[in-house]
Amino acid sequence: MRLLLAPALLVLLRAGVAAQAPTGRDANAYGFAAEREAKAGRYELALQYCDQGLGIDPANAGLLELRAISLGGLKRFRLALEAVDRALLLTPDDPQAYRIRGSLHAKLREWRRAVEDATQAVTLDPKDADAYTIRGGALSALKEDEGALKDIDKGVALDPLNADARYFRAVLEARRQQYASALRDAGKAATLNPKFAPAHQLTGLIQLERGAYDAACAAFESALAAAEGSEVQFPLAGLAACRLKLGDPALAKATYKKAIAIEPAWAEGVEAVLKKEPLAEFYPQGKTINRALVDLVKAPD
Repeated sequence: MRLLLAPALLVLLRAGVAAQAPTGRDANAYGFAAEREAKAGRYELALQYCDQGLGIDPANAGLLELRAISLGGLKRFRLALEAVDRALLLTPDDPQAYRIRGSLHAKLREWRRAVEDATQAVTLDPKDADAYTIRGGALSALKEDEGALKDIDKGVALDPLNADARYFRAVLEARRQQYASALRDAGKAATLNPKFAPAHQLTGLIQLERGAYDAACAAFESALAAAEGSEVQFPLAGLAACRLKLGDPALAKATYKKAIAIEPAWAEGVEAVLKKEPLAEFYPQGKTINRALVDLVKAPD
């Protein structure tokens, strides 16, 4: 979720407000400080500034949007939705608020709602690259690839430096087995945002599918370095599959055990691989990992 200021806060940014803790009764000063901290990834402090500013001006839509962004950064998505809903009651024609809400619905895998909000955002602002990207990503998750590709291409055209748009286009290309272009777009996404774990993961999946196991391992290692919390189980599973393919079943099993220690449901998913294909919901290449892990759990210790 990229951080874009509401108009009232943009005025402060362009005025060059000093980077210091706000004081006094100026709600917008707290908003500027909150935006600065959120952009640096310090979401707890950003949230604190938002709440202080809202204590002064409870009807400040820009602060409510920043509160939603900060809560989203803390993965408190339902509370974030409450904040952006309040903002929309105050400014019902604000495309940024719809984009933020669409992004939050996408984080919650509420794809249809994400599409609806992103559609409202691009209706109000046809040049909003992020909103096209959000809608394209949601349509991709819904397997509506034609509409997804149209939106993603629009997002890239409006903002060639949009890592999310490059990543979603790579996903769509990988689905069509257009691996060369998928690797280019995934690589571009990872270059634009080196901490974007899904871009590294997709590169690993494609390289694993192609039999380029060393390259796949390197990509999953990069994904592991970029991933946070429970998200590390995916690159760990990818690494386990690669290490098995490279002829090191002992290291592969040790890696796999780390993955299922974080997410025990993975073991059930592997056992049910031929029926469920749990890793292939978003990436068709996930089937390769699934089948490798089936081989892994059957291999002797």
